[in-house]
Amino acid sequence: ADSEPTADVTAALTRALAADQSARAALEVAEDRLLAADKDAGRLATRVSTLRASLSAAARAVQDASDELELARKRLSDLGTPLLASELDRARAERDAAAERVARLDPQHLTAQLNNQRRLLPDLERAQNDRRTNLEVLADRLTRHGRSAPEEQVALAETEQKRAQRAYDALERRAQAAKLLFETLTAHRDAARDRHTTPFRQRVERYAQRLFSPGVHVEIGPDLTILSKTVAGVTVPFDSLSAGAREQLSLLARIACADLVGSVPLILDDVLGHSDRDRLGDIAVILGQVADRTQIILLSHEPSRFPIAGLHRVEL
Repeated sequence: ADSEPTADVTAALTRALAADQSARAALEVAEDRLLAADKDAGRLATRVSTLRASLSAAARAVQDASDELELARKRLSDLGTPLLASELDRARAERDAAAERVARLDPQHLTAQLNNQRRLLPDLERAQNDRRTNLEVLADRLTRHGRSAPEEQVALAETEQKRAQRAYDALERRAQAAKLLFETLTAHRDAARDRHTTPFRQRVERYAQRLFSPGVHVEIGPDLTILSKTVAGVTVPFDSLSAGAREQLSLLARIACADLVGSVPLILDDVLGHSDRDRLGDIAVILGQVADRTQIILLSHEPSRFPIAGLHRVEL
């Protein structure tokens, strides 16, 4: 009877030890999970803070963009259509006045005068040097014979010196007049060329940006020829461009000239033989816009290559 209580106590003690070990193991697992949860909570808190900062920055950017849009709309509204029309009329009037001034200057006649004066300059310079040499000779003769020569020779030498001085002064005036004429003709020529070159380049670039890319630029020579094309900082000489690019730029140059002149028809004879369909479509859009203000006569054996709205077709 005494052995049974002892066995019961031993069994209870064994169960208590097992329960204690199990509880300790569960506690360690719980502590590990708590530590991992604390780390995850820290990372989540950091990400939440980052996301909140990004959200605030995005909200500010949206508000700034909204303010800029509202300001742009207000500026556009303030401009008004009548003001744009007035600016366009003034620009056209300035263009017509510039063309009239160029016509009055007669560039061909001015160039002929300029070339003639250039040919005269060497002769004038030689004559001026000869006069100076004569003056030096006379001055030397006066120095050597002034004291002993008769008064008649002194008077004659003085007269000759005065005559030579008058001739020299006249020659100097002619040289100054020739120089002034040369500088004036050069200034008028450069001004006339600049009045044409700048608007011509601007029109070519405007059309080229539609055809190639928004950042394209072209260099124009003094004879209004295209020297090079620049895209994204890379400049390619005109002669090094592909055949299609050369013919497209050449056509845009002709369109720009027609824009500047205004009253002269633009005649195109079977152009753009090296251009693909996409380029032809883009150029057709440009030709359609230009046709609103300039008469265009387009000769082609394949009319379908130029899908221009509103054209009048004549079969030959």
